[in-house]
Amino acid sequence: MRRQTAEKIVTISHRLYLLLLVTCQPEFRRRYGLEMGQVFRDRCHEARQQGGSVGLALWWVRALSDLAGTAVATHVYAFEQGEVEMKRALRLIAQGVFGCGGILLLFYTMVKRPMPHWNAGILLCVVIACLSVALGLTWVAAFRENGRAQK
Repeated sequence: MRRQTAEKIVTISHRLYLLLLVTCQPEFRRRYGLEMGQVFRDRCHEARQQGGSVGLALWWVRALSDLAGTAVATHVYAFEQGEVEMKRALRLIAQGVFGCGGILLLFYTMVKRPMPHWNAGILLCVVIACLSVALGLTWVAAFRENGRAQK
Protein backbone atom coordinates (compact mmCIF):
# COMPACT_ATOMS: atom_id res chain seq x y z
CA MET A 1 0.00 0.00 0.00
CA ARG A 2 2.76 2.40 0.92
CA ARG A 3 4.58 1.74 -2.35
CA GLN A 4 1.40 2.43 -4.33
CA THR A 5 0.97 5.77 -2.56
CA ALA A 6 4.58 6.73 -3.32
CA GLU A 7 4.09 5.81 -6.98
CA LYS A 8 0.89 7.88 -7.16
CA ILE A 9 2.69 10.88 -5.71
CA VAL A 10 5.47 10.55 -8.29
CA THR A 11 2.92 10.14 -11.10
CA ILE A 12 0.99 13.23 -10.00
CA SER A 13 4.24 15.18 -9.68
CA HIS A 14 5.25 14.11 -13.18
CA ARG A 15 1.92 15.17 -14.68
CA LEU A 16 2.04 18.50 -12.88
CA TYR A 17 5.57 19.13 -14.15
CA LEU A 18 4.48 18.35 -17.71
CA LEU A 19 1.68 20.89 -17.31
CA LEU A 20 4.15 23.46 -16.02
CA LEU A 21 6.27 23.03 -19.15
CA VAL A 22 3.72 25.30 -20.83
CA THR A 23 5.79 28.17 -19.43
CA CYS A 24 8.52 27.40 -21.97
CA GLN A 25 8.46 28.40 -25.63
CA PRO A 26 6.39 26.00 -27.79
CA GLU A 27 9.33 25.08 -30.05
CA PHE A 28 11.49 24.30 -27.00
CA ARG A 29 8.69 22.14 -25.51
CA ARG A 30 8.34 20.17 -28.75
CA ARG A 31 12.05 19.46 -28.91
CA TYR A 32 12.86 18.79 -25.25
CA GLY A 33 9.59 18.40 -23.31
CA LEU A 34 9.44 14.60 -23.27
CA GLU A 35 13.07 14.26 -22.23
CA MET A 36 12.66 16.89 -19.51
CA GLY A 37 9.59 15.07 -18.21
CA GLN A 38 11.41 11.72 -18.12
CA VAL A 39 14.40 13.18 -16.27
CA PHE A 40 12.03 14.83 -13.80
CA ARG A 41 10.21 11.54 -13.18
CA ASP A 42 13.45 9.63 -12.66
CA ARG A 43 14.74 12.25 -10.23
CA CYS A 44 11.39 12.17 -8.36
CA HIS A 45 11.84 8.44 -7.81
CA GLU A 46 15.39 8.99 -6.54
CA ALA A 47 14.40 11.87 -4.26
CA ARG A 48 11.45 9.93 -2.84
CA GLN A 49 13.60 6.86 -2.15
CA GLN A 50 16.44 8.80 -0.57
CA GLY A 51 14.62 11.52 1.36
CA GLY A 52 10.96 10.58 1.53
CA SER A 53 8.40 13.37 1.27
CA VAL A 54 10.88 16.03 2.33
CA GLY A 55 13.33 14.87 -0.33
CA LEU A 56 10.61 15.04 -2.96
CA ALA A 57 9.56 18.53 -1.82
CA LEU A 58 13.15 19.74 -1.98
CA TRP A 59 13.51 18.25 -5.46
CA TRP A 60 10.36 20.12 -6.50
CA VAL A 61 11.85 23.41 -5.29
CA ARG A 62 15.03 22.74 -7.25
CA ALA A 63 13.12 21.64 -10.37
CA LEU A 64 10.82 24.68 -10.25
CA SER A 65 13.72 27.09 -9.97
CA ASP A 66 15.41 25.35 -12.91
CA LEU A 67 12.20 25.39 -14.94
CA ALA A 68 11.66 29.07 -14.20
CA GLY A 69 15.18 29.87 -15.42
CA THR A 70 14.70 27.74 -18.53
CA ALA A 71 11.35 29.36 -19.30
CA VAL A 72 12.79 32.85 -18.96
CA ALA A 73 15.80 31.95 -21.09
CA THR A 74 13.68 30.46 -23.89
CA HIS A 75 11.39 33.49 -23.96
CA VAL A 76 14.26 35.97 -23.87
CA TYR A 77 15.86 34.13 -26.77
CA ALA A 78 12.58 34.19 -28.73
CA PHE A 79 12.16 37.90 -27.93
CA GLU A 80 15.70 38.64 -29.14
CA GLN A 81 14.98 36.74 -32.35
CA GLY A 82 11.86 38.85 -32.90
CA GLU A 83 9.49 35.91 -32.49
CA VAL A 84 7.60 37.36 -29.48
CA GLU A 85 6.19 40.84 -28.91
CA MET A 86 6.71 42.72 -25.64
CA LYS A 87 3.08 42.33 -24.49
CA ARG A 88 3.35 38.56 -24.57
CA ALA A 89 6.71 38.62 -22.80
CA LEU A 90 5.24 40.67 -19.93
CA ARG A 91 2.25 38.32 -19.66
CA LEU A 92 4.59 35.33 -19.44
CA ILE A 93 6.58 37.01 -16.70
CA ALA A 94 3.37 37.57 -14.75
CA GLN A 95 2.42 33.91 -15.22
CA GLY A 96 5.75 32.77 -13.90
CA VAL A 97 5.64 35.05 -10.90
CA PHE A 98 2.13 34.06 -9.84
CA GLY A 99 2.42 30.36 -10.66
CA CYS A 100 5.85 29.65 -9.21
CA GLY A 101 5.28 31.99 -6.28
CA GLY A 102 2.13 30.14 -5.29
CA ILE A 103 3.69 26.71 -5.58
CA LEU A 104 6.89 27.66 -3.75
CA LEU A 105 4.87 29.29 -0.98
CA LEU A 106 2.87 26.11 -0.55
CA PHE A 107 5.97 23.88 -0.42
CA TYR A 108 7.82 26.20 1.95
CA THR A 109 4.90 26.27 4.34
CA MET A 110 4.42 22.50 4.23
CA VAL A 111 8.08 21.70 4.87
CA LYS A 112 9.32 24.50 7.12
CA ARG A 113 6.36 25.87 9.05
CA PRO A 114 3.45 23.57 9.85
CA MET A 115 0.41 25.65 10.80
CA PRO A 116 -3.09 25.29 12.23
CA HIS A 117 -5.86 24.12 9.90
CA TRP A 118 -7.50 27.53 9.49
CA ASN A 119 -4.20 29.13 8.41
CA ALA A 120 -3.59 26.27 6.00
CA GLY A 121 -7.01 26.94 4.47
CA ILE A 122 -6.19 30.61 3.94
CA LEU A 123 -2.81 29.70 2.44
CA LEU A 124 -4.44 27.19 0.12
CA CYS A 125 -6.89 29.86 -1.07
CA VAL A 126 -3.97 32.22 -1.83
CA VAL A 127 -2.09 29.52 -3.73
CA ILE A 128 -5.20 28.61 -5.72
CA ALA A 129 -5.74 32.29 -6.53
CA CYS A 130 -2.14 32.65 -7.74
CA LEU A 131 -2.36 29.55 -9.91
CA SER A 132 -5.76 30.65 -11.24
CA VAL A 133 -4.33 33.99 -12.35
CA ALA A 134 -1.44 32.22 -14.09
CA LEU A 135 -3.72 29.70 -15.82
CA GLY A 136 -6.23 32.41 -16.72
CA LEU A 137 -3.52 34.40 -18.46
CA THR A 138 -2.46 31.29 -20.36
CA TRP A 139 -5.99 30.44 -21.49
CA VAL A 140 -6.74 34.01 -22.61
CA ALA A 141 -3.59 34.00 -24.71
CA ALA A 142 -4.41 30.58 -26.19
CA PHE A 143 -7.94 31.66 -27.16
CA ARG A 144 -6.62 34.85 -28.76
CA GLU A 145 -4.00 32.93 -30.74
CA ASN A 146 -6.58 30.39 -31.89
CA GLY A 147 -8.89 33.21 -32.97
CA ARG A 148 -6.09 34.82 -34.99
CA ALA A 149 -5.11 31.51 -36.58
CA GLN A 150 -8.69 30.84 -37.71
CA LYS A 151 -9.07 34.24 -39.42
